[in-house]
Amino acid sequence: MIAGAVIVRAGRVLLIRRSAPAASLLWTFPSGKAEPGETAHHAAAREALEEAGVVVEPVSLLGERVHPATEVCP
Repeated sequence: MIAGAVIVRAGRVLLIRRSAPAASLLWTFPSGKAEPGETAHHAAAREALEEAGVVVEPVSLLGERVHPATEVCP
């Protein structure tokens, strides 16, 4: 499972710049793979701290999807 954090404050959204672009993606939300046994909420909060240095408290799950290349769903 991949979890991402959409962080909004004062009407602004936090994006991070990738050190190495993934295809054409240079800017993205803080995100990454969940660790074994980790919930999507915990993974998103951990990634926000690791990648952007911000402490967040997840409010809601925005959605899930099946990855078009791997056909895997969270």
